[in-house]
Amino acid sequence: MIRTSNLPSYIHNPGSTPLKYMTIGSLVEEAAKTYDQVTALVSVFDRRRLTYAEVLRQSDKLAAGLISLGLKKGDRLGLWAPNITEWAIAFFASARAGFITVALNPTYQADELRYCLNKCGVKALICMDEYKSLNFYDILCRLLPELKTCDAKSFSSDIVPTLKTVISISHTMLSGAYNYYQVVEMANLADVTKIGEDQRSISPDDICNIQYSSVRFTGLVCYLNLNFSTGDNWETE
Repeated sequence: MIRTSNLPSYIHNPGSTPLKYMTIGSLVEEAAKTYDQVTALVSVFDRRRLTYAEVLRQSDKLAAGLISLGLKKGDRLGLWAPNITEWAIAFFASARAGFITVALNPTYQADELRYCLNKCGVKALICMDEYKSLNFYDILCRLLPELKTCDAKSFSSDIVPTLKTVISISHTMLSGAYNYYQVVEMANLADVTKIGEDQRSISPDDICNIQYSSVRFTGLVCYLNLNFSTGDNWETE
């Protein structure tokens, strides 16, 4: 027997804090203006601290550097690294430039990495060189053997056809890859300033990141997150 009810199917509670219709990039800029020299980020891994102003400045410099390498609004930027300072800066840089960050599990092996890069059509990949027992660059070279025999500007691979740029978070130069710290310093002041000026072209309803979840029986499943929903999750935590 089917019972009917006029009661609502769920409880709706909007909460006392209103949602902000803003992009991630705008939230970072607002925080930098509000808190400036207050510590925003603490890295246990390398004992670094960054203020809100420093986070914004480094994010905009990296964003401008990535644009100078050919990335455009809407392009997918793969981020394959552990929980380090550069991960956060790269994520904010991607948001400030209007890219879509594809967050990749740092424990992925070559087959999983290939699937995710191709599934999302990743155009550029930022990855760690190595971290504890994880050697990201070696795994990447097994997947993309062309890396060992080319320079960063000429890299291309039939295995991941959309991937045109590899950037390594490393204190040494690695074959086939740009160096992360050099990319941060690649753009001039005018290009960095333009990042702030271009924020109006990015909408809170634009996709800001893609995440993968490993689900039993179905394998890797990807989820899209908007600037709006991601930013308001931060606001309410």
